[in-house]
Amino acid sequence: MRAQRGQCQVGSEYPSRYSDEYKRDAIELVRSSGRTVTEVARELGISPGPCGAG
Repeated sequence: MRAQRGQCQVGSEYPSRYSDEYKRDAIELVRSSGRTVTEVARELGISPGPCGAG
């Protein structure tokens, strides 16, 4: 089943660039800092991706 436009899809046809631990830490940084996903992604030097913009 494909994700509809504008929806995030868990799992991807592309290989993961980042470990699960790195992703969890990045998510926790967003949650605990009060900053947006875009701000934290910029700080980490990564793209927020289509599901994280904003």
